Amino acid sequence: MAMHRFRLVILWLFVSSGLGSSLAYADSILTLSLNPSSVLVSGNAGQTVGWGFTLTNSSDVFAVVTSADFCGAVISSPCSTALGTFTDFIAQSNFTAINAHGSVTAVFNPASHTGVGSYTINPGALSGSSFLGQVVVTYDTFSDASLSNQISSDIRLSAPASVSVTVATPEPMSVGLVPLGILALLVVINRRHAI
Repeated sequence: MAMHRFRLVILWLFVSSGLGSSLAYADSILTLSLNPSSVLVSGNAGQTVGWGFTLTNSSDVFAVVTSADFCGAVISSPCSTALGTFTDFIAQSNFTAINAHGSVTAVFNPASHTGVGSYTINPGALSGSSFLGQVVVTYDTFSDASLSNQISSDIRLSAPASVSVTVATPEPMSVGLVPLGILALLVVINRRHAI
């Protein structure tokens, strides 16, 4: 029992340390905040959801985003998740550069391909299922606005994110039709017994 509590405490410390702030790999000059701030996006099976973002540069150098992905605990290239498919918007659909001491913000809009990216939930995903992961952004740094003098490349930055499949609820009209269907079934049964 004590060992189980110890494991839960360690797990809670690990998760809570990651939920409060972005994780940087190497010496990151950027901070990444996802929108919605709850980092949870949810939708029905087959639906496309996604995240907006704010990237803030706290340094005297310039940054250009080169890729984004949605990964689990292990970051691979490309990442894959069983619940659906991620599509990079921040680098593949847009040129995202962050000026020295500047920031860039974009809301998620699947029609205009803005935000950090979209996540299409598999059509066969079970209602109530979810995936806890991280949005990983990779960027390069440059010494000036011409972006011709590269300082470093492939710096990773991540923020916790999760996707859940909403539980399907019946439409109000279909709920009202259930008693009518039962009544029609009872009428048919009574007619068969009368014959």
